[in-house]
Amino acid sequence: MVQRKYSGICLLIGMILLSFIFFPSSIPAASLDNGLLTIQPQRLLISSFFHGGEIIAHAIVPPDQDVALRILGAQEDANLMKKGRVWGMWMNTNSVTFHNIPRVYLAWTTKRLSDLADPVILKRLKMDYASIVSDSLETQDAEENSFLIKELIKLKEKEKLYQLWEGSLETTPYGEGGSRRIDAHLQLPSNIYPGSYIVELITFHKGEVTLQKQELLEVSLSGFPEQMHLWATQRGLLYGILAVLFATVAGLIIGVIFTSKGAH
Repeated sequence: MVQRKYSGICLLIGMILLSFIFFPSSIPAASLDNGLLTIQPQRLLISSFFHGGEIIAHAIVPPDQDVALRILGAQEDANLMKKGRVWGMWMNTNSVTFHNIPRVYLAWTTKRLSDLADPVILKRLKMDYASIVSDSLETQDAEENSFLIKELIKLKEKEKLYQLWEGSLETTPYGEGGSRRIDAHLQLPSNIYPGSYIVELITFHKGEVTLQKQELLEVSLSGFPEQMHLWATQRGLLYGILAVLFATVAGLIIGVIFTSKGAH
């Protein structure tokens, strides 16, 4: 009786295995990969000769999708100096604080933002600059807020910490199910901060969000910059003395150079 029971189980398992062999799944392999996002490298090192970095984002998305890739830095409070007239001259009078805005915001899309989705959805996703910083000010003056936000964005763009490349992403066919593949080379600025960054994939279909996928990117100091950071944070006194000595020696060298040139 026991042998018959086990024989029946073995027969059932065998039939299941044979069904996989002779009747494979009708779902295309490419469709199983939809939503896949990987980045290389997952850790970026800032060394003495760091002039910006690059990561490669690989993604598989469903057919007929518009795509956005973005890199988000940690939230911070940013201070912006406000200018005013003092005795007829323009001077820094006080500072304005923007609360909880991303330190870095870099985005790449297959189309213009306005073609991806309607403004309500874009604002909810915080896809454009205005939606990122719109609620960051405590003042109620709409006109002043608009001016300050424009100035902050202008500063961030100048520092290359906020950048938006609309229509820069390209997709290629992948598999037999109509899926698309993305192999994007994402450039990071030379003044990027150490820390953790979110690399996010967002897909849209007819203006609606269909997929969101995230990966983590670590940016770390390495070599001499790392040692300088450790000295500054753990050995503040020694770091201060060395900084003063370095500045003094540099000043003396420059003075000698210009003096020798003046003698000729």
